[in-house]
Amino acid sequence: WDWRDAAVRQVGRLMAPRVVGLAAYHMNFIIATFFASMAGTGAISALNYAWLVIMTPLGLFGMAISTALFPRMAEQAADSEEELQHTIARALRVILFLTIPASAGLMVLAAPVTAFLLRSGAFDASSNNLVVGALVFYAVGLFAHSGVEILSRGFYALSDTRTPVQYAVLSMAVNLVLSLALVRPLGVNGLAIALSAAAIVEFVLLARALGGRLAGIDISGIVNSLARTGLATILMAEIVALWLAALALGGVYDLANKGEAAVAAVGGVAVGAAAFWLAARLLGIEEADVIAERLPLPAALRRFLV
Repeated sequence: WDWRDAAVRQVGRLMAPRVVGLAAYHMNFIIATFFASMAGTGAISALNYAWLVIMTPLGLFGMAISTALFPRMAEQAADSEEELQHTIARALRVILFLTIPASAGLMVLAAPVTAFLLRSGAFDASSNNLVVGALVFYAVGLFAHSGVEILSRGFYALSDTRTPVQYAVLSMAVNLVLSLALVRPLGVNGLAIALSAAAIVEFVLLARALGGRLAGIDISGIVNSLARTGLATILMAEIVALWLAALALGGVYDLANKGEAAVAAVGGVAVGAAAFWLAARLLGIEEADVIAERLPLPAALRRFLV
């Protein structure tokens, strides 16, 4: 039974920090709910609705990619640290390539997206505005929430569960302090700012720590890709803003009308995605090729995208 006892102790050493980390993650939402109860009618619902919208790109890009890559990362951590460095760097570049334009798109399209998804009955213009404010500031931290997913799994692959937990607890503390400071002057928006700022702090600290642990990570490549992605995102946001302005000038931008809100939201997403993809191709962003090669598309369409 000695080897079984040792196995149980080892599992306990690995799982205990992970449990604490998950508790810290969920405590952030308990903190937000507690302070939202002081921010007026509809504040709790506004935060929850806004977070549900943010969870779509976060789940699709950050969580899905990180979960799919983790088994490979664990194998590479045991066999080849150089391959692990390459996998983490490339995954982080892809995640940032997807989430940065998603953040900008949600910020520009926050009003029509919220109206299209939620506005009806008692959910009126004032309710819409509450959710829009929270959604905009939640979107600021989307890249960080997604980046934390892959960076923390980098530590897990190295059998280090303590470092991510330490930073998760620190992030929770930052969220608590900022929520306390911002809830009175900014209300729901202040709580969204607090969570996004906490996620960004956690992302930066994890990136710095993992970069020191795996000194061979291609930081310059990540920065170069990030700069190009940022430029493509700016171009995309300007085109989406022009789309909304054109709808307003044409008299088809009444957010109280579900159909017009749908045209603004769905059309804005389509226009923004096309604009960003074209800008990414023109700027030679490598991640666009990586994604196009892996999408389950007909050969002719894939050649067009690539």
